[in-house]
Amino acid sequence: MKTSGYTINIIPPAGIYDKFDEIIKKLAGKYGTFKFAPHITVLGQASDSKETAIKLMEQVTSNQKPFTVTLNKVGFQDFFFRALYVLAEKTAPLAELHRKAKMIFNKEAAPYMPHLSLLYGDFAPEIKEKIIQEIGSEQPTTFIVSSLHLFRTEGESNEWYSVAKFPFKD
Repeated sequence: MKTSGYTINIIPPAGIYDKFDEIIKKLAGKYGTFKFAPHITVLGQASDSKETAIKLMEQVTSNQKPFTVTLNKVGFQDFFFRALYVLAEKTAPLAELHRKAKMIFNKEAAPYMPHLSLLYGDFAPEIKEKIIQEIGSEQPTTFIVSSLHLFRTEGESNEWYSVAKFPFKD
């Protein structure tokens, strides 16, 4: 499924990134879908303009303190970009960061469900349940978030890339 614009993401640190990158690549290969970088979306389709997005990202990250993200339960939905994922605890700092980004970018968004996707696509629930049995129903992981990435999300998910990293400035 093709998308466009710029999206605000949290990228896990190296060791955790590698763990989920391996799972994503394995599942994409096995099920014939596109791979993508492991990430937690803070605000999807935040802007269509790179220049505007970069300017507003400075506001989002100003006065932002680092916080902890905890991932655990694997779940799925009947939605292309939530085919299979690991839920992130919706802590106050994470929910507030999402709210702040929505306000600064002047965007409406569906109720926030922070997660790290493992597979994109349209699959029957039985296939998703089988995958969960294979990889485990829990992926307990905790890490500190101290920056955000602005991703260009033009085209298919394997074409998405980080445009810039924005460290928090508290």
